[in-house]
Amino acid sequence: MPDSSSPRIFLAHASEDKTAVIKLYDRLQQQGYQPWLDKKDLIPGQKWREEIPKAIRNSDIFIACLSQRSVAKQGYVQREFRMALNVCADKPPGTIYLIPLRLDDCQIPELRQEEYGINLADYHWLDYFESDGFEQLVRAIQHQFPKAQPELEQDFQVDLGSGIKLEMVFIPGGEFMMGSPDDEVDRFESEGPQHQVHVPAFYIGKYPVTQRQWEVVAQLAKVNIDLKHKPSHFQGDNRPVESVDWFEAAEFCQRLSQYTRHTYRLPSEAEWEYACRAGTKTPYAFGNHLSAAQANFYRHYSGTTKVGRFPANQFGLHDMHGNVYEWCIDHWHGNYAGAPNDTRAWLTGGDDEYFVIRGGSWFHSLWHCRSAYRFNNTPSSRFNYFGFRVVCVVPRT
Repeated sequence: MPDSSSPRIFLAHASEDKTAVIKLYDRLQQQGYQPWLDKKDLIPGQKWREEIPKAIRNSDIFIACLSQRSVAKQGYVQREFRMALNVCADKPPGTIYLIPLRLDDCQIPELRQEEYGINLADYHWLDYFESDGFEQLVRAIQHQFPKAQPELEQDFQVDLGSGIKLEMVFIPGGEFMMGSPDDEVDRFESEGPQHQVHVPAFYIGKYPVTQRQWEVVAQLAKVNIDLKHKPSHFQGDNRPVESVDWFEAAEFCQRLSQYTRHTYRLPSEAEWEYACRAGTKTPYAFGNHLSAAQANFYRHYSGTTKVGRFPANQFGLHDMHGNVYEWCIDHWHGNYAGAPNDTRAWLTGGDDEYFVIRGGSWFHSLWHCRSAYRFNNTPSSRFNYFGFRVVCVVPRT
């Protein structure tokens, strides 16, 4: 349930976008915020011309939901948003946070509140249609209302049913130097230039997704594509699932999100490296060297091994080095020139026909397992050393 001290959020929209905005309303409410939407909050018999301005006046955040259809709708922007901007303008400066939110690649309209000089196009917009759009929105809310951020748990488990749990580990926020220094042994040019990255707190799977976890989620309702129940080459309930491509890993995350009503996805490359390093600056989380007693690599074990067999890093994560390569969200870029300085997935520029994979595998040489090592493949590729783990970024309530 939303906390009474959490931000109150007014969702302005056109009727054409009602379905998308109702989903946004539900997600905001699930994360502990207090959204207001006419469809959800107007009581039969109330006068909407009175209640909507009242709801805006009582809000801390005003989100203008825009799409190509709504912007093109005759009279929509002039009528609905002008009323909203008039109410916003009457509030003391700094008491309401205005966010234009694009549901698709639409043009932000020129709409002014003449007396106070408010223009919707003057505000930096948020692209909700991007893969991390909701997380961008939550970051914006947390930036403006840091004290309203819901309390993060330290760790939690997702009950998948049939006695199967998915263990998630809390990763504290911080900053780290991403990439490898010029003098690191076995370094590649793609690992530079090193750059400082700011990392908000998030959750990540304690282990790569196992075959038993995969099998349970693969039986949940389909979101976009079908999933094989037993895709792996090396069979074993507690071995990591492998021989899955990027699209199938993403489908797993979407089904898990639909089932739990929380947002799960693949990690960004920055999140993955931060979690792997666990505060270290050495080539491996365990120091300058990695032994066969610490990780499964270079065919020492003739295939995958059960998750958790090897020691955890300082964050409590297992198999960040070796066992299976792990898919990330990001498109491939040949180096870090122009990379984000935060943990957003890097989806602009680069080569969108290739996606990042990290961590090395049971099959590959030691240097593939270094914390900074980057590899890539086409998203439809399946190998018996490709797996993944999941991330949950949005605060749980």
